[in-house]
Amino acid sequence: MRAVFDKGELLVLLRDFYELTGLRTVVFDEWGMDILSYPQQLPDYCRLVRATPQGEMGCRLCDQKACRQARQEKTTWIYPCHAGLIEAITPIQIDGVVVVKISDDYKVDKEFAPLIDLGELFQLIMDDINDS
Repeated sequence: MRAVFDKGELLVLLRDFYELTGLRTVVFDEWGMDILSYPQQLPDYCRLVRATPQGEMGCRLCDQKACRQARQEKTTWIYPCHAGLIEAITPIQIDGVVVVKISDDYKVDKEFAPLIDLGELFQLIMDDINDS
């Protein structure tokens, strides 16, 4: 069973939430796949992490794990992502189907070392600066 909702109306809610809080919000399906977000573009740090195959896979697996955890616990779950950011995820139930919303706070947690090659990240940043 899949939840049915008006994506246009939901997008308006996500935009309003972003304008009030400054937090990017993502709605995932029951399998942890991103189906709607606002703003749509990832923050710069996340784009750099996802620019590597390892970073992209780490983000996808981290999102899916967080979705499962929040769905099982039926409560908000605050956790460090694989790249050291603090995120919060909350399960939402629509028509008996659990979907989840994640609000990314994007604060780097110094206690959790990022699991990315910092040399590679630095090179990506330099390439981005040189392309500007």
